[in-house]
Amino acid sequence: MTESTGAQPVDSNDLPSMARCHRKLLKSAERTKEKLTGPSNVAIGEKLWKIVEEAVREQDRAEKLYSEERAIKDKFVQDLAKVTVMNEKLEKLCKALQEENKKVREEAKMISEGVEEKQENMQRTITEVMGDFKKECADMETERKKTEEENVMLRQKLKGFLEDVTEQRNETETKQRVMGELLEQYKNTHQEQSEAIKKLCGERDSLMSCVKKQREEIEEYSAKLDEMGGIFGRSTEALKKLKSEVDQLKRDRGQLEQKLRKETSQRESLENL
Repeated sequence: MTESTGAQPVDSNDLPSMARCHRKLLKSAERTKEKLTGPSNVAIGEKLWKIVEEAVREQDRAEKLYSEERAIKDKFVQDLAKVTVMNEKLEKLCKALQEENKKVREEAKMISEGVEEKQENMQRTITEVMGDFKKECADMETERKKTEEENVMLRQKLKGFLEDVTEQRNETETKQRVMGELLEQYKNTHQEQSEAIKKLCGERDSLMSCVKKQREEIEEYSAKLDEMGGIFGRSTEALKKLKSEVDQLKRDRGQLEQKLRKETSQRESLENL
């Protein structure tokens, strides 16, 4: 009975099946022990009982160890499944980040091209403004020279006018003296005296008209000087506005470079993952 029982093949990988088999052997040994009679058979039965009992205890320990290993294996499988899911999520996240990074690079490229185009436009604007400013300065210089020439002419006219006024005044004084003499001589001739007075009044009015005309020419010269001052003021305002636009362009370019550095750092971090 011992040989036939020990010769049954048992799969070592199926521990629960082995435990059931050993328990069956234990029950069979117990029944055999009860059937055995005689001292020798009892001793054999006791020995068989101990062997089977020890095998059962060993199997219980193996089954416990198997259960622990199976629990560890199940936990490992669960953790592996979680890691797999996490890896899939990370792959999706990496793909999304790569797409976002691609969009950011394209946007940054478009912004960079826009900034370069804006710089070119600004450079053209600066060149045009400087050309206009130089032309305006040249025109102002021409106008200034023209004004100086007009001033020289005005001074000459004024000098000639003053000389004429002085001469006319002298002539008037002379005429007044002569008229006084005539009045003294012909004080009884009222008609001749009236005509002489009218003539002197006409000459005086003519002299006052010349003085008024000269004053108008002087006022016109002053207005031209004020106009030149206004032109210089407008040129200064244009330069200030141009400088402000250039400073704003520099600030925009600095912000763009900072954003590009940040996006490059994020892209390198993703590639390292």
